[in-house]
Amino acid sequence: MGGDVIVPTLYILTTICARFLKVELKKIVLDMKKRPKVMSGGDVHKYLKVSRQRFEYLVRHYDIPYQKTSAGKIYFLQDIVNFQESRKDKMKHSKKASKKK
Repeated sequence: MGGDVIVPTLYILTTICARFLKVELKKIVLDMKKRPKVMSGGDVHKYLKVSRQRFEYLVRHYDIPYQKTSAGKIYFLQDIVNFQESRKDKMKHSKKASKKK
């Protein structure tokens, strides 16, 4: 008699927990999307398509913001995009431009 009550109750509890976890998971995913994307120096120099040495030069001379951690420097993607946009007009002759001539 007591076993008959436990099974439906267990089913209801697991259903409630599953729904709660889905809601919490959605909140976590949405929260992760709000956070700024961070990149390592290796990721950034690949993103900019420059060598590591050139990227370090750019960081030193153009004051690209970074945070130093025990694992190395980390950069915000938005800072890198802003830097890239600000330098587009100031770039010297690129390889692509010289090939067109």
